Amino acid sequence: MSEKKEAAIQAKTLKKAEEKKAEEEEKKAEPEKKTAKKKAEAKTKKKAEEKKEERIMTLSLRDAWASKRTNRTRAAVKVLKRQLKRHVKKEVKIDKSLNELIWARGDQHPPRKVRVRVVIGAETATAYPAK
Repeated sequence: MSEKKEAAIQAKTLKKAEEKKAEEEEKKAEPEKKTAKKKAEAKTKKKAEEKKEERIMTLSLRDAWASKRTNRTRAAVKVLKRQLKRHVKKEVKIDKSLNELIWARGDQHPPRKVRVRVVIGAETATAYPAK
């Protein structure tokens, strides 16, 4: 009986050793997979950057002046987004600096027109003030 127990113990230790070796090999293979994934992601990012298009437009905000005096600048931002969406045909985000330019003279006196630089990406477009 002791020989059977010793044989069983040896078999278990061999199985454990084989499992450890298999796990170590998997761990070694994982970084290679990750680097391949990172390379693929970098290529897609480069392609997305290459597809970006830039336009410079002058947009009139005169429709905002039809709203209440205290809501004119809010309306101007909405008018700007609506016009950009019409021209670009994608979702539009307004950059913080452009928003501050529109709000610079307060709530009641937005600019009559704005010169905008639009960067068009794959899914969205971002509007910046033109320099």
